[in-house]
Amino acid sequence: MTTYGTRRQAFDFGRVFERAMASLGSNGLALLAISLVIVGLPELLTLWGQNRWAGADIGFAPVVTGVGGWFLSLITSTIMQGLVTETVVADLQRRKPTLSDSLEAAVRVFLPLLGVGIITGLAAFLGLILLIVPGVLIFLAWFVAGPVVVAERTGVSDAISRSLFLTRNHRLWILLLTVVYFVTSVIFGMLAGLIGAIAGGVGVMLTSAAVSAISTLAWSAVVASFYVEMRVVKEGGDRDDLASIFE
Repeated sequence: MTTYGTRRQAFDFGRVFERAMASLGSNGLALLAISLVIVGLPELLTLWGQNRWAGADIGFAPVVTGVGGWFLSLITSTIMQGLVTETVVADLQRRKPTLSDSLEAAVRVFLPLLGVGIITGLAAFLGLILLIVPGVLIFLAWFVAGPVVVAERTGVSDAISRSLFLTRNHRLWILLLTVVYFVTSVIFGMLAGLIGAIAGGVGVMLTSAAVSAISTLAWSAVVASFYVEMRVVKEGGDRDDLASIFE
């Protein structure tokens, strides 16, 4: 049962990162291994296919590889978001589920979570094509719709409506968070790319796949942590009774 209006706190940007890092710290190696398998490996296969067919006169094969890789990436990133969100919420509730339990929970909400990803992604993309600003606004407003599906077991439309409420008056923080993450990812990706370039073509593909797996894991943790922060700010809670807002 959710408790509203008790011990509300001001938004804390640092607390978002602290909570994300704490969740990764307690489950980091196992989550990283899973991310490398379900995110990094498909990314590696996609890169290999694109490299294999680059410049070859084989019709639509490169296009099929690109589209297939994008769709596969959408599926794997959706699973990771569900897995990480479930892990973060379980940790706050002082539950100690195994990763298989968290993965099973993520799979149970896979379809609505995928629906949220497709709808929000398409809406933001169309908004960007039209005037850029609408796309950004949609992205910011629906930012935590995915974690809502996982933590609150809602459908797609309810998750989007809930995200509109939770992110209201805090969307500039989401924009700042996204910019910080983007800049950090670019720097990290450039460094990894330099390391991979030393090893040649295979090294570039391996490092690119690893960066994709790590960044997907980190971003999933940050988004889940931001969702928790919004619950704390809007509905109340502190370090002693934070778990109660998820009951």
